[in-house]
Amino acid sequence: MERVLQGFGLGERFCNYDKIIYTDIFSSVMVNGWKTGPFPIRSGVRQGCSLLPSLFVLVIVVLAEFIGKNPNIRGIPTQGDAKKEVKCALYLNKVTLFCTDGKSIQPQMETCKDFGKASGAKINMEKSQAKLFSHWDLCNKLLPFPIETGLVKIPSVWFDGLGAAAQSWYKRLVKVKQKLGLWSQRHLSIEEKALELRNDALPVLQKVTLAWPLLANVARAVNIMVFYFVWHLKMDRVKMSVMCKEHRKEGKAVSNILTILRAFFVCGCIQITPLNESKDHPAYRVFCFFLLPVWQRPGWDEWENATMFNWDLTWYYKKIEKFLVEFGLNCVTPSPWKLRTIHRLIRSRDTTEPVSDLPSTTATRVWENVTSPSLTNKHKDIAWMVMKGGLPFRSFMHLRGLCPHRECPRGCLAEETAYHLFWDCCFAQRLRHP
Repeated sequence: MERVLQGFGLGERFCNYDKIIYTDIFSSVMVNGWKTGPFPIRSGVRQGCSLLPSLFVLVIVVLAEFIGKNPNIRGIPTQGDAKKEVKCALYLNKVTLFCTDGKSIQPQMETCKDFGKASGAKINMEKSQAKLFSHWDLCNKLLPFPIETGLVKIPSVWFDGLGAAAQSWYKRLVKVKQKLGLWSQRHLSIEEKALELRNDALPVLQKVTLAWPLLANVARAVNIMVFYFVWHLKMDRVKMSVMCKEHRKEGKAVSNILTILRAFFVCGCIQITPLNESKDHPAYRVFCFFLLPVWQRPGWDEWENATMFNWDLTWYYKKIEKFLVEFGLNCVTPSPWKLRTIHRLIRSRDTTEPVSDLPSTTATRVWENVTSPSLTNKHKDIAWMVMKGGLPFRSFMHLRGLCPHRECPRGCLAEETAYHLFWDCCFAQRLRHP
């Protein structure tokens, strides 16, 4: 590790600090509440160490360099005059190797073993597998891993074959449903539910959009889960388009998960497209083949007779074109295509709903007062529901998940409806007839 750090030019002081942190160190493990005795750490890093991601990336890059410079390994050739080959892809501790003939398998394995001798890293044979595309005439001895004939999982996302996108989304939906189910056992305000959707549920689904766009049946399932989580029903009491608006525009700032997921996929595709690179760049040739019809309509790229491309877009790239047209983003240049920028642009088009019997100029001030920081989350929900046309009696609030029960809190042992609150309640009767 010391040589790797010096090779990247991190400096003598940083290398010395790294030596101090990882020299003669001991750790203990908690097992079922019991702490084991200390044991020395001779390789690797401590779990939870803040330096772990950076150090691991620096070390694993060495493996990628060895594989890329090995002339005996034939990777996937790219288009263009550069004649480059893709031989591996790295994601954290996941390594994906590519080769186009059986002779490259043995050099790949030898390179990984040599790297393991130097770094102490080992290949987990039980979790490794091989995927063959087209026809391969291989001997079983050449492949140290089992051959996978179905879908391939890289990492937590399924690829190859029909149903890969649906399988990836299904696994993530199960995790989100479990998370929301645990939080549903608690009595949360709408403000707290919006925070939970944004910080806990959304990141789980965003990982899939790195590879697959949002499917129609997945969008319906997400809508049902969100409605049930917010309202405890499979339908919304207030339109989701209103709920997703900002506080000062009548809404509750609930994350529009469907729009965010779609925008995340589109932004990812646009950001990795090398539109500013030379036309001889290998990556430009690849993306130009698949996405030139999409980039040509907004004027991001020009069509040339010498450029080979596919007019019939695949279904997942058609999602990009649909998103651009639906939200009118054809005029946006490729440079600001980041999720936060695009989402802010979409939300800026929301209109402020007027308040009945009040001039339109004061509507923004009214909605800001409804969500004043001086109010508790419960009071914010009650004030917001009153402005939406609902009186804050227990039956109304319980139906919308704003209170745990619907009985009158004044000892009447009856459901607190509007009629009960004004006429049958013992407290109201005492006020009318003191």
